[in-house]
Amino acid sequence: MKRRLLLSSLSSSVLMLSLSAVAAEKIDFESRYQRPSSDSDEGGLWGYMDREEDKVKKSPFLIRDAQFKDYLSAIACKLGEAHCPDIRVYPLMVPLFNANMAPNGMMQIWSGLMLRVDNEAQLAAVLGHEIGHYLARHSLQRLRDAKSRSGLGFVTGLFGAVGAIASLGLAAGGFAYSREHETAADEIGISLMSKAGFDPNESAAVWENLQLETKASTEGESSGFQQLFSTHPLPKDRQDNLKRIALLSPGNIKNEELWQNKVAPYLRIWLKDEIKRNKFDSTIALLNRLTQREKNKSEYLFSRGEAFRLRNKGEDFQLAINDYKAAVLWGNEPAEAHKGLGLIYKAKGEKDLAKASLLTYQAMEPNASDSLLIKSYIEELES
Repeated sequence: MKRRLLLSSLSSSVLMLSLSAVAAEKIDFESRYQRPSSDSDEGGLWGYMDREEDKVKKSPFLIRDAQFKDYLSAIACKLGEAHCPDIRVYPLMVPLFNANMAPNGMMQIWSGLMLRVDNEAQLAAVLGHEIGHYLARHSLQRLRDAKSRSGLGFVTGLFGAVGAIASLGLAAGGFAYSREHETAADEIGISLMSKAGFDPNESAAVWENLQLETKASTEGESSGFQQLFSTHPLPKDRQDNLKRIALLSPGNIKNEELWQNKVAPYLRIWLKDEIKRNKFDSTIALLNRLTQREKNKSEYLFSRGEAFRLRNKGEDFQLAINDYKAAVLWGNEPAEAHKGLGLIYKAKGEKDLAKASLLTYQAMEPNASDSLLIKSYIEELES
């Protein structure tokens, strides 16, 4: 079985690109990997990730919706082709931008990533990148490079451990790969997404969107992406390379509406998790972009209002009021939009407006967990 990168093995003109970062490597994309001997470096790595996969299966953060999981798996399979039977997808409720694929075929997709991508093509760009690492066996190379220094300790930096998932503290995935490996995975991934029919131009769009959040982060507030960019190619260089390859690559599938419909049931909780990160500058930058979407617009407007209210700097209260009102005008707003208005009006001493908003919230959510607190606020405003 070939272990080297052989772009010509994919019968598509897109694979005639000049991929300088991986030109010296070869691999047969069509050959599935066999489980290595347990006494080899690779076998030890597989065994380690098998144990981690068992923990992921039991994780309280695992999204257990079989239909949604199958939908994500189908996208991964379009990219992995012959390797599809070996790819096992696990969507996880972790509000950080990440997907990763372990050498044993375990793929994690975190909710922070799914919140941020606009369509299937953008998701395919990230998944194709991770499958690229898998196909080129970069994790094995990294293990061998690091073995004399840190043994298996670096593996949690590559793939994340369940303990790290539980703490929501470790953005795993490609962070520990070298820039050369990241460039190689980019180029393999864009080839795979193009062959599957996805629009390769969406690959660069993913990184452009992430940069909006990074640039918005104030000093001292890590958005979670600084580490990402520290080991990935420089954003401008990366975008230029992806755009260059995309120009030569066929594919036009985006499936934006389909993607938005699929993630709609999870959107409210993903947005709440994003707000709970308490990285309000980068979150507001994200929501400035998401509020441009037509579908579920009231959810995004409400969430931006929450971010403004909780950040509470300068004119934030007025900006929050504007967003809450816009969510109400748009329709189908979360009941919490009225609570947010009530809390701001109460803080500003505008009793009548505060009472009216809190009463609306109370009527919409009579059994809310904070119903007794809201009742006490209303009584206070009436006194």
